[in-house]
Amino acid sequence: MKFMPGLRDCLWVGLGGALGTGLRFVCAMAWPLTDVDSLPLATLAVNVAGSVLIGVFAALSMRQHIEFGASIMMFLMVGFCGGLTTFSFVGLESAQLVHQGQWQMLAIYLFLSLLGWLGGVAAGYRITLALMPNRPAS
Repeated sequence: MKFMPGLRDCLWVGLGGALGTGLRFVCAMAWPLTDVDSLPLATLAVNVAGSVLIGVFAALSMRQHIEFGASIMMFLMVGFCGGLTTFSFVGLESAQLVHQGQWQMLAIYLFLSLLGWLGGVAAGYRITLALMPNRPAS
């Protein structure tokens, strides 16, 4: 059977997305791009942090160590992490680096982004599982 979200689920996702997006905006304002040669560190940081968090939430939901309901997991993973992370901005900033001819900066940025996303999810997931007492999934 296919999952059909209800209004309450949509509201949870929307609230999480608003909070994640708000935090991303605060990070962007606190860590602005200073010139065309600078690495988009705010975007990189929120993407890595969001990747770690989604790994943590995935581990918690898979092990069911903490009894979160489906609405809370959607709030955290789809809403908050989805609003916090900025893959569309990675595309925009990458295109800007291409337009500026900053090929080396583009390569560094994409490498660090990929490493941060994959490493962040893996680290968040594995660290969370390592810190949790063994409890079989039900």
